[in-house]
Amino acid sequence: MQMYSIGIYFYLTVFLYCLNFGNKVESENGIIEFQEKKTMLFNRVREWIAVFDKEILFATKGELFILIVPISIEKDNPREFWTKLFTYIQKWSKTELAKPFYLGIGGKTAAIGDYFVSYQQAVESQNVIINQFKESNFVLYDDLGAYPLFQHLKNSTSTRLFIKKYLNPILNNSDDKNNTLFQTLRAYLNNNGSIKETSEELFIHRSTLQYRMEKIQSLLDIELTSSEQRFNLQLAFKLNDIIDL
Repeated sequence: MQMYSIGIYFYLTVFLYCLNFGNKVESENGIIEFQEKKTMLFNRVREWIAVFDKEILFATKGELFILIVPISIEKDNPREFWTKLFTYIQKWSKTELAKPFYLGIGGKTAAIGDYFVSYQQAVESQNVIINQFKESNFVLYDDLGAYPLFQHLKNSTSTRLFIKKYLNPILNNSDDKNNTLFQTLRAYLNNNGSIKETSEELFIHRSTLQYRMEKIQSLLDIELTSSEQRFNLQLAFKLNDIIDL
């Protein structure tokens, strides 16, 4: 059986603005006109996707465009394929819509029963892009790591309390209005606790970094030599990326 992966790119209310309807479509005539232009837009997208590759299946769900792509088209490099497709859509959207869009790509499927799972993964990927990786505009679900899990945790009271415990002491430090300590700690964790690599990334002297790390440990009342504490801090940063406290 042919295997597929599902990609979704996201407009939601964006085309309301580019079709000059404003924020609301209240009258009956306005709704009819909106539906007509919406259908016209969907047909245009369908045509452009067919020009790129006729084997790509196209569908819509609400405000979403859904692409079902045979694995044979992706060949051995799905990231390269989706990059080319994204670039193609982006070029078209700049002339047709002049609005950004977001492309979330779900996992591979081997049976029709798995299509909905891939669709959900694509939606979750899209949500992560909107909340965290807007500059990239598209992402594969397989590259997201733990972020999809965090999406389900972001509205939890426990999540908010966890973030406050580990990050608020440095975020709310009155002596650090530019959040220097916050950015320093993140760089330190991303560089696996390497003073040398962190100081180089931040373009500061090692002694300056060591001073900041001592300040951070004092504010958080933790030892950064503890792998458990570093894990908790990394988790707090990732959760903080997708939640507005």
